[in-house]
Amino acid sequence: MKNITRIIFIGLALIPVLLSAQSLTLEECQSLARTNYPLLEQGEIDEAITRLQLEKLDLGRRPQISWNAQATYQSESVEVPFSLPNGERISQPKLNGQTTLEASYTLYDGGRIEAAKQIELAQLGVKKQSLEVEVAQLKQRVNQLFFGILLGRSQDSILLQTRADLEVRLNQLQAGQREGVVLPSEVTKLQVELLRLDSKRKELAAGIDRQMASLSYFIGRLLDGRTSLIVPDLPGTIIPAAAERPELTLFQQQKLQVFSQQAILDAQRRPQLSAFVRAGAGYANPLNFFDTDLSPFALAGVQFRWNIVDWGKKEKDHQLLELQAKRIDTQKATYLHNLDVLDGQYIADENKLQQLIEQGEAIQLLQEELLEQTASQLEHGVATTNDYLIQSNAITQTKMNQELYQLQLLQLKIDYLTQKGLL
Repeated sequence: MKNITRIIFIGLALIPVLLSAQSLTLEECQSLARTNYPLLEQGEIDEAITRLQLEKLDLGRRPQISWNAQATYQSESVEVPFSLPNGERISQPKLNGQTTLEASYTLYDGGRIEAAKQIELAQLGVKKQSLEVEVAQLKQRVNQLFFGILLGRSQDSILLQTRADLEVRLNQLQAGQREGVVLPSEVTKLQVELLRLDSKRKELAAGIDRQMASLSYFIGRLLDGRTSLIVPDLPGTIIPAAAERPELTLFQQQKLQVFSQQAILDAQRRPQLSAFVRAGAGYANPLNFFDTDLSPFALAGVQFRWNIVDWGKKEKDHQLLELQAKRIDTQKATYLHNLDVLDGQYIADENKLQQLIEQGEAIQLLQEELLEQTASQLEHGVATTNDYLIQSNAITQTKMNQELYQLQLLQLKIDYLTQKGLL
């Protein structure tokens, strides 16, 4: 029973360690950054606005009911130039007033409401795609932080290896000092170099922590030094391909928005037909000239409206739409041209880094031979500590450069695929 309790206690104690020792891929970081981006809420707001606009347009199909009232006073009025058999003269009162309740219903609007709905939907498409373009820019920022952390960790690992090698040499020199064959100054030089390495590692750790905090903020998840960052598995050679950027879809949505206005232009040229009913009371009766008392009245009918001549306005509107569409095509062509420039830049940068990596491998092999020779000479008192430190620092710098070139090559591929919209 005690053993079971101990196992449970140890398991509970390891839970925080296991939870903190998480691993994240670059794709997961990009996905989390997108999910955590506050601007995405704007998409839901835009959809709600469009939904209300569409409902508002649909309300235009329902009958329109209004209550109107009017009162006027005029200095003169119409008077009939004869009298009735009873001797009474007929004249309209100078004070007039009426109140009406009117209902109208559009029987045919020429497709104006449907055209307006198409414009609203096209505008929503542009808003949503513009949001995708802005969110896509997060990937580049995440890439920079991701590889910045990897580079810092790699350099720290090299410095740690160099420090372990220097500690071995320090122990050898301290043993020689105790035997009286090594000067104390030689030992001090190695100790100073170890302190310098420790200072450089602290500086690297501060930079890594800063980038880790920034990445944590972007993805909405707390990261620490035990978090493993996994780079994607990419082919050795990236073949330039056609771009799939969200900006290209945005250009298409913008053209759809322009052409959606074509429907409203066509609808405005069609006739409109509506029916109406009006009922009320007036003083005097507006429908009966001879009735000068307060009287009810009613009126019903249909109304037809058709703008037959627009003096070429529709043609001008069509020309404006065509020019706007051509302007978008020009922007798209310019954007694709700039993306095509990336192909040549990528190939040139990839060749440069490959050459630097190959040269670095050859240099590192020679430096390792020199370091072994210098270490043997130092052990036998032929070489000085300065000689050894020069070779040690040289190979350390070469290793750091190699790691830098390797990560730069990988980041170059990922940045290229990201900029082309393929990752």
